[in-house]
Amino acid sequence: MWQAPNAELAGAFLQGVERSGWYTWFEQVNVLGALRPVDAIAAEHLALKGEDVR
Repeated sequence: MWQAPNAELAGAFLQGVERSGWYTWFEQVNVLGALRPVDAIAAEHLALKGEDVR
């Protein structure tokens, strides 16, 4: 897990990883998004399941 100050730098980092040949040796899945508090994310997941988050 890592974080970058903006999407442009995250993209540059991922391009560097690809150019390094990393994906030749390891299967990789990248997910990008805004850094958010765990409580907010957990509440959204519970709401999708139809559970009361209180």
